[in-house]
Amino acid sequence: MNVDHLYIHIPFCDSKCDYCAFYSETASTKELKQTFLQKLSDDLSKQSAELQNLKTIFIGGGTPSALSSTELEQLFNHISRWVNLNTVSEFTVENNPENLNSEKIALYSKFHVNRISIGVQSFNPQLRRIIGRKASPQNIEEVITQLIKHGITNINLDLIYGIPEQTASDFLNDLSHAVRLPISHISAYSLTIEEGVRLATNKTVVNDHEAVEMQLKGIDYLKENGFNRYEISNYCRDGKKCLHNDGIWHGETYLGVGPTAASFNGTHRFQQPALTHWLADSPPVEDVIPSKARAREIFVIGLRTLEGWNIKRFKKVSGYLPTQLYRNELQSLITDQFLEVEANRIQPTPKGLLYADHIAVSLI
Repeated sequence: MNVDHLYIHIPFCDSKCDYCAFYSETASTKELKQTFLQKLSDDLSKQSAELQNLKTIFIGGGTPSALSSTELEQLFNHISRWVNLNTVSEFTVENNPENLNSEKIALYSKFHVNRISIGVQSFNPQLRRIIGRKASPQNIEEVITQLIKHGITNINLDLIYGIPEQTASDFLNDLSHAVRLPISHISAYSLTIEEGVRLATNKTVVNDHEAVEMQLKGIDYLKENGFNRYEISNYCRDGKKCLHNDGIWHGETYLGVGPTAASFNGTHRFQQPALTHWLADSPPVEDVIPSKARAREIFVIGLRTLEGWNIKRFKKVSGYLPTQLYRNELQSLITDQFLEVEANRIQPTPKGLLYADHIAVSLI
């Protein structure tokens, strides 16, 4: 069966940021990376029959740009060998600005990468130190100039709000810096400090009220500057939403390749093990739940977006109508103005987007 989307996880990072709970490896050798790239190629070859009608490819991490130019070229050669790139409308690679250079950008252009996501988090040096970002983003303008020179104009910047000691004014300054750049997309995430990360020992956290104030001011500011919100944390110019993420939020199938990468075949989810076990060909963990429970999960994830669900689209991907999954829960959320129904669509209200966790708890 063909899948809609391909995700490739590159687990390597130069260093671990203090807020990061994503899986990554910082102690890697050239030999380990070569072993990783060969295993990646082997896995793609085994799944190649499913990769002939892809809509999108997304390479994330970790830090994909932590690979050298030579290693990146090997990666792209493996992808080109086993994947039909002719059907791919969006090909994204995540990067840190400090290890993205003209040689790597030229490779992206050569191998038809047409969307770049850059992890900035904040332009403020003090706030960057607080979250453990080691390098300065001073070269961001130069990086963007090089990307555009090579024909890559669909550019996302990742920003964070709710950083300890950050004020609403600080966050708006970051947004002001971002919107002046020739980019098409901004992802603005609220900092979540998970157990076990280094930043968890910092007691000066931003409270929920302050974080919500930053979010609401940010939404207004971005709209005034041409960035329309289309998901809880994502904003774009000129309809340039991330097609990869939007498809996944709306229940489309995807294959995840690489350590800890997740896959979804329409009914079951799978997650690959961490690097050592993945290299040893340990099988993925399979998440099997009843079909109605899976449909509820798909429904709730789609309500992260402003468009919510077209009823026919939901029936196509899940096999159910919302009324077959819920009785009183939907009406209660509509009455309380968390959800609204327009024609053949169910979507969150602005209040519902602010209380997305409440919606999820009510519906799952």
